[in-house]
Amino acid sequence: MKNVLGIIISFVYIAVLMIAAKYFEKFEKEASRKFIHILLSNWWLIAMAFFDNVYYAIVPPIAFVIINFASYRFHLIQVMEREDENKESLGTVYFAFSLIPLVIFSFALTKNALIGFLRIFYYDLWRWICSNCRKVYQKQTIQNIWGY
Repeated sequence: MKNVLGIIISFVYIAVLMIAAKYFEKFEKEASRKFIHILLSNWWLIAMAFFDNVYYAIVPPIAFVIINFASYRFHLIQVMEREDENKESLGTVYFAFSLIPLVIFSFALTKNALIGFLRIFYYDLWRWICSNCRKVYQKQTIQNIWGY
């Protein structure tokens, strides 16, 4: 019963993240994607608290591989879609797929794969923040040089 509850809570948590991410679309499309991406790292806590069987624990990641592929193919979940010239990017599918081995390793290694989860999620946050800071700095430098 605890495993089934974990699956339900997982889907509710991810749905709430997607709804909340709509707020960040006002600022920048990529901000909503990063919001989802970063806060999904907290799903690991749900997985470790509710799942005691690896077969139940990999249900949400496998389901989201399928859901994300359908969204990529048919543009179902706009808050996760990237609006750039690279329409061939399966990043959301690969992202969900990367969770499967992490969940398996979490259970195989006595639930200690937190470092792997944090690295995947929070590294991407810092990379995005740094790239945006660089863009702002470059724009300010050009404005200072040319006086506009």
